[in-house]
Amino acid sequence: MQWEKYILVILLFLSANISGLRGQGNDPGVNEIQSMTPDTSKVMAWIDLSKTATASDFGLARIYGDSALQLAAKIGFESGEAQAHKQIATACYYGGKLPDALEHYNWVLAYHERQKDELNWAKIMNNIGLVKRNQGKYDEAMNCFFQSLEIKERYPDPDALAFTYKTIGETYAIESNYELAETYFDKALKGFQLAGNEQLEHTMILNIGGFYQETDQPEKSLEYVLRAKAYFEEVDSKQELGRSNYILGKLFIDEGKLVEAEKAFLTARTLFYNLGSLFRVIGCNESLARVAMMQQDYPKAINLAKITLENAREIDTKSQIARALLLLSNIYKEARDYQTALDYLEQFNIVQDSFQNEEVTKTIAELEEKYQSEVKEKELASLTITNNMNELNLKKQRNQKFALLGFLGLLLVIVGLIYNQFRINKGNNRKLVEKNKIIQNALLEKEVLLKEIHHRVKNNLQFISSLLNLQSRHTQDPNALLVLNESKDRINSMSIIHQKLYQEDNLIGVPMDQYIENLLDSLIHSYKVDRKKVQVETNIQDLNLDVDTAIPIGLILNEIITNAFKYAFDEDASGTLFVELIEENDLLKLCIQDNGPGLPEGFDPLESEQFGFELVRSLASKLKGKVVLSNEKGLRFTLDISNYKHA
Repeated sequence: MQWEKYILVILLFLSANISGLRGQGNDPGVNEIQSMTPDTSKVMAWIDLSKTATASDFGLARIYGDSALQLAAKIGFESGEAQAHKQIATACYYGGKLPDALEHYNWVLAYHERQKDELNWAKIMNNIGLVKRNQGKYDEAMNCFFQSLEIKERYPDPDALAFTYKTIGETYAIESNYELAETYFDKALKGFQLAGNEQLEHTMILNIGGFYQETDQPEKSLEYVLRAKAYFEEVDSKQELGRSNYILGKLFIDEGKLVEAEKAFLTARTLFYNLGSLFRVIGCNESLARVAMMQQDYPKAINLAKITLENAREIDTKSQIARALLLLSNIYKEARDYQTALDYLEQFNIVQDSFQNEEVTKTIAELEEKYQSEVKEKELASLTITNNMNELNLKKQRNQKFALLGFLGLLLVIVGLIYNQFRINKGNNRKLVEKNKIIQNALLEKEVLLKEIHHRVKNNLQFISSLLNLQSRHTQDPNALLVLNESKDRINSMSIIHQKLYQEDNLIGVPMDQYIENLLDSLIHSYKVDRKKVQVETNIQDLNLDVDTAIPIGLILNEIITNAFKYAFDEDASGTLFVELIEENDLLKLCIQDNGPGLPEGFDPLESEQFGFELVRSLASKLKGKVVLSNEKGLRFTLDISNYKHA
């Protein structure tokens, strides 16, 4: 729930010290101060005692501040009054008396404004932002922080600047803007380190630990929290020890260690109670109620939640009241007392609506005030405008005449430039058309020539094939006859490619599906393969390959298919030949498989010195292909080609 989240994050990031309360004064006893002469020294003694009490008892801190204020007002010590108001405001802030804190801070703010003391005005404005934030007025709080930041950035005070970075980072964390929160936390930590302020440096380390807990980084969170806790134990800072234990309690809840979480929250509550920080006591009771609910100790959880609600009503903070009501509703729901849960939920909705309506009413009032202010400003501006209009009209008439003459002159120049550009473009277009015509004619001539070249190459290859065929008729040697026929088939595989090139419009690309079908038909005819006995199956993708890729593939196909037709199929037996060429994962995959007897045992074609296998290895190397031969119900030849090019 959004309300629950806000109270937890606020308690994590509440600052250890309001700006300007880091110095410690003398600590004379109360009796000694009462015996002092009623002058400015006595006022300052009460203020120093109030500062000292702030570390242990906010109620006493306010009492001592009131004593300082009464005496300062009586003797006319205005500077002392301002310091006393500031001490009272700080005690009220930590004690949960937020309206009182705001009243006293506003008095100090007005004092610094009268004194034209920008830096101290900015520090108090930052503190007012902290009060507004605890009241749940986050937009107003951020407005105060950035007003303060704008002024502090003009002064060489890294400590004061870092304090505002810290409060802005905390507020961004409350609003779940973790990226900006981390940016400002980093600036704050570096600022406190630069200023040598160990107290606030470790407060910042604790805040970052809380930030990491909120952003689900438990290991980092624990490291920062324990580091800060060790320092605060050393300097005996009860306030920050309370916050350290509170964050540890949250970490224990995240880990499911409810007993340890309860112990940590109880320690934090005791410390805050002794300090008189009711606001933080409320947060501890709320967390303890949640732990009890998780432990299914519903009576205990209800009691703690009711105490939380009672205390929230004491300080009259509607956001805390709403959270307490919602917590009670959730506890009764877990305890299966649905009617009571519904009653508290209805109360929560009423308070929440009331809280939101107050914000809306205030916003409307602010807008109305701004509107009335703008109306008055516009009326004053209208009078000024009326006085200036007459002078402007006279100047306008003179300027219009000069502008008209200038415009006409400029228009003539533009028209001339446009006409000249039109004439140039027209000439350029005419030349471009003529050049395109010349280029087109040249391309047509080259296309005709290229087709003629492919045609002649095909005819030459056919002529060579015919010569080999003629030679084979006059050759009686079976080995020579075999070589001539194989050479004729190889030439034919290349001839088919050139035939495809001059018959198609694409003069450099070979359609592989058509080519392989034609090559298969040619080899079947050459080896007199009976199609009824030998089934030829193909899976050829629609690939258009460059001629430099197609020719080696064609020669490889010729060699492997020829080998299959010669050795894989007996004359009387039936068989199957499968040819595949596909593109997959940036590779061209060629596969040829038969269901014949396969390779003879001990025969490795990749090591064979036969011309056909040497040719296959050479062509595969050119294509940067990987050859794999295997006996899988016959011979399976695969070639993965990486060096190939589409047409």
